[in-house]
Amino acid sequence: MNKLFLNSTLLIICAALFCCCHKDKVSPVAPAKSTDKNILFFTFIGLPKGEIDQIKKTIQFTVPAGTIVTALKPVIQVSEKASVNPASNQLQDFTKEIAYTITAEDGSKQEYKVIVKTSEVPTPPIITPSTPPIELGSTVTDIDGNVYHTIQIGSQVWMTENLKTTKYRNGEAIPNVIDKQTWRDLTTGAYWDGNNDPFNSQKYGRRYNWYAVDNRHHIAPTGWRVPSSNDWTILIDYLGGKDKAGGKLQENNGFKALISDCRRFNGGNDFANFSF
Repeated sequence: MNKLFLNSTLLIICAALFCCCHKDKVSPVAPAKSTDKNILFFTFIGLPKGEIDQIKKTIQFTVPAGTIVTALKPVIQVSEKASVNPASNQLQDFTKEIAYTITAEDGSKQEYKVIVKTSEVPTPPIITPSTPPIELGSTVTDIDGNVYHTIQIGSQVWMTENLKTTKYRNGEAIPNVIDKQTWRDLTTGAYWDGNNDPFNSQKYGRRYNWYAVDNRHHIAPTGWRVPSSNDWTILIDYLGGKDKAGGKLQENNGFKALISDCRRFNGGNDFANFSF
């Protein structure tokens, strides 16, 4: 009888412990999804920088007169884990206001309006008014002492070789970033040598990220500038259009701006650190 009572007591205690343990069990809580949905970077390669108003959620550009705004490809960077529609690097007609919708990880949305206006002032020539005209066959020297030959094509004067400078026009050094992951995370100007070999750059020129190309200290030598999208259009049209321009440049023995490699990453948010 005592044994039976003891067994019953043990069963009751075990059942009580089981119930207590069952009640105290807590289900894991899933991490909160991000609500960030901002446009961090929005630009057109080769055109003046726009202004992002994070309060009004607008992005405004004023592009040079003559710019073809019916087919522009914007490069867009958005908040981490967010997406954008229309996507980065898709052709759009910016003769009218375009709405871009950012979707956060949690599904919430934010709309930005992009407005592109054309300047009434004609696009300035490649050589600034304060710079004496450059004749065919002359040279230009950058801040590092690298010497480049020049060539006149139509009404334009171009360097015949790719840029090699390691400094901005004011003498400030441009960092040489070797590691690809570090390059991807940059928000400031940098360059790298192809295959991380400086001798490679003597032939093909150095590769720069957009932050260096668009830096306020200027990467081009005095009197020169980075060509705009409109400059390239003028050159291509002069040489007979997209199907013929490349061949005609190759036929010209004076033009030696060789095609090189590039450093980029997959994903719509990485174009800011594409190399040029």
